[in-house]
Amino acid sequence: MPILWATSAGREPSTELRRAIEQGCGCAVEVVAGAFEAVQAFEASSFEAVLGDFPIDGWSAEEWVEQLRRVNPAVPVI
Repeated sequence: MPILWATSAGREPSTELRRAIEQGCGCAVEVVAGAFEAVQAFEASSFEAVLGDFPIDGWSAEEWVEQLRRVNPAVPVI
């Protein structure tokens, strides 16, 4: 189960945290720095869920979720 984790540059999760999540849920985690970059990754690949670590690059959470919903409204965004 691939998960997209969006965050701001410089706020990426530690390797240890990422591995713990991957091992705990049996999923692959793709970390992307930047809201726009995360939308692009979401458009290019298939994800089971999306995590947003806000604040991200001056986007509001509402704006960002709206963009993701336009691409695929069925994917949960946390």
